[in-house]
Amino acid sequence: MIIWQNNFLIIVWLTLQTGILTAPAMGTPSVDAAQPREFFVDNPTYRHLAFRWLVGGDANRNAQISVFFREVGSREWRPALPLEEMASLDSLRLFAGSILNLEPDTAYEVRLDLQDPDGGGASRLLTVATRRPLPDHFLNTRKMHVFPENVQPSSEPFFAGGLKEAFERAGPGGEVLIHAGTYIGPFLVRAAGTVDQPVVFRAAGDGEVILENQEQELVAVITGEKESRHLVLDGLTLRKRGAAPIIQGWVEGWIIRHCLIFGGINVYGKDWTVSDNVIIGRHDQWRQRLHQPGGTGIKLRGRGHVVTHNRISYFWDGISTAHLFDADESWAFQENGRQHAFDIEHNLIFAIVDDAIEADNVVTNVRVMHNRVMNSLVGISLQSTGPGPVYVTHNVLSNFSQQAWKMFGRSSGLRLYHNTSLEWYVAAQTTSPHLANTIAENNVFLSYLKGVYGGARDKLTRFNHNAYCQPQAGTLFRWTADGGRSWQSYDDLKELALSTGQELDGRVVEPREAFIGRVYFDSQRDYDSWELDMRPAYDGPLIDAGRLVPTVNDDFSGQAPELGAYEAGSEVPLYGPRESFLIVGLNSTTRKLALSSLAAIGATPLNLKERLVLFIDQHNISVPTIALASCLVGVIIGVMLTTLVMRERLEEK
Repeated sequence: MIIWQNNFLIIVWLTLQTGILTAPAMGTPSVDAAQPREFFVDNPTYRHLAFRWLVGGDANRNAQISVFFREVGSREWRPALPLEEMASLDSLRLFAGSILNLEPDTAYEVRLDLQDPDGGGASRLLTVATRRPLPDHFLNTRKMHVFPENVQPSSEPFFAGGLKEAFERAGPGGEVLIHAGTYIGPFLVRAAGTVDQPVVFRAAGDGEVILENQEQELVAVITGEKESRHLVLDGLTLRKRGAAPIIQGWVEGWIIRHCLIFGGINVYGKDWTVSDNVIIGRHDQWRQRLHQPGGTGIKLRGRGHVVTHNRISYFWDGISTAHLFDADESWAFQENGRQHAFDIEHNLIFAIVDDAIEADNVVTNVRVMHNRVMNSLVGISLQSTGPGPVYVTHNVLSNFSQQAWKMFGRSSGLRLYHNTSLEWYVAAQTTSPHLANTIAENNVFLSYLKGVYGGARDKLTRFNHNAYCQPQAGTLFRWTADGGRSWQSYDDLKELALSTGQELDGRVVEPREAFIGRVYFDSQRDYDSWELDMRPAYDGPLIDAGRLVPTVNDDFSGQAPELGAYEAGSEVPLYGPRESFLIVGLNSTTRKLALSSLAAIGATPLNLKERLVLFIDQHNISVPTIALASCLVGVIIGVMLTTLVMRERLEEK
C-alpha cells in the first residue's frame, strides 16, 4: 500500500512538472491559441449580410468560426456558411463570409463562434438588419416642379432656374417632378437627402423626360459632388453619344431606377442601388472588337453597391469592377477598404464585346448571383480576385465566342455554386499562377470543343459534384496541381480524381438528356434566352446530384439539390427589369422591347472616325505602321502638289 502511494505521488509530481514545462508562461498566450482582434460588419444589402474578423495567434491555423442566424423574435437558430480564413497580414489572419439569401428590411440576430482547440475562443452576438428597399410611392413629401426652358410652368411650386437649380437646392424629403421635354446638361448635383428622407428626381408623368449633354464628349450628363447623398433618379431617359459615362462622382446612397440610359454609369462611393434600368451602349455588333465606343455599362467602385434587374447590352464590358491599378489585398484588413460587399443579381446582359460580367479586382464578400448572360466574348470574368470570399451562384451563361468562365491571373477565394454554362469553345480557363482557395460545386460546365483548362496553386482548391459533357476536340480536363510547373491531360473524371483528388463525385452527362429544352452550341448565331430552357430534365442526370450548402440551396426539393442553376419544376426567374420599368412617354412597342431579352433597341451605328478605329483594331495595324503610312501619304501628296505647281509655272512661261 505504501509502495502504491509513493508511486502515485511520483506520477502526480511528474505530471505536474510536465505540465509546468510545456505550459506557456503566465500572461503569455500560446502562439497556437486564437486571439480575437477587430471585427467588421460590412455594408448590409437587401438580401445579404457580411462580416470580417481579424484573428491573431493561431500559428497552426486550426481556428474556425461558425455562424448562426435567426430573425429577431424567432427561437430557432439556422446555420450559415462559416467565416473562412482568407488571408494573412502581419501575423493577423482574416476570416470573412456572408449570410446569403435573406429577406429585405429584416432584423437578424447573428452569432459567430470563434473556436480553437489551442484556446482563445470567443463569441459575438449582434443584431444586424438588411437594407430597406425604397418604396415605389412617397407620402408626405414636399413636391416641387421643373419645366423645360420656354415652357410656361403650369404647377406650383416650381424651380424658376429649372433643373440645374433643382439639382443644386433640393433638400431632404423633397420630390422634384420633372415635366416632359428635353433638358440640356451637363448637370452638377449638390442636392442631398438622408437615408429616411432621400431627395427624389422623378418624371412627372406627362411624357418622356430626356436629360442629355450634346457636346463636351468627355463630360458626363450628371456629375455628383461629394456632399450629394441619398439621391434618387426615377423614370428618366439619360442620353449621351460619347464614350464618357453618364453618371459619376464619389457619392453615397444614390438610387438609379426605372431609367432608359444611353451610355454607361460610373458607380463610385458606397451603398448605391442601380435597379430596373435599360442601359444601352454604342457597339452595334458585339463580334467586332472596338474598345472605346463600347465603353462599360456599369462600373463599380467602393462598397455596399447593389446592381439588380438591369438590361445591359452593346458595350465593351457589361458590368465591371476592374481596372483598379491601386488594388491591394490590405483593403481586406481595413474597415473602410474598397471593393467590399457588392451584389450583382438578376441582370440580363448580352451583345457584349468583351466580358458580360467582369468581377475583377474585388476583395471580400462580393456576390454575383442569378444573372443571365449570353452572346458575348466571355461570360463571367473573375481575374485577380481576392482574398475573398467571392460568391458566384445560380448564374446561367450561354453562347460565347471565347469562354464562359475566365479566371486568369491570381484569382483567390472564389465560391462557385449552382451555375449553368453552355459554351462552344472552352468551359472554363485559368492562367498562371492559377486558382487558390477556390471551391466549385454543384455546377454544370458544358462545352462543345474543350473542357476545363486550368488548375490550382494550393490544396484548398476543390472542384466536386460538377457536371461536364465530353468535348468534341481537346480534352475534358487539362489540369495543373502545382501552379503551372507540370500539366496533365485527362479524358476521364475517374482518372482525374485518382490523380488529383478533384471531381471525386463529378459526372459526365449527355447535354440532350440534361435539360428540358434543346441545346445549341453554335457560336455564330445569337440566341434569345427563351430558346434555351436550361432547367433540368425531370429524369435526367442532374437530378438529386448536388451537395447541401447552407443558405445557398436550403430550398431544394427531392432527395438532394439538383446540379446547375435551377431546381426541377422551378420557374425561370425574371432577369432584367421588372414590370416597374415604365418610362412615361415611351410608346408601347419600345416598352415591350425594353422588357424582352435580345431586342436591339437604341444601339446607334458607329460614326466614320469610330469605324476607322475599328478597321485599324481588327487588322492589327500598329502605331508605327500608321505613322509610316501617314508619312508616305504626306510624301505622295507633297510630290503631287509640287508637280502641279511646277506644271502651272511652266504653262505661265
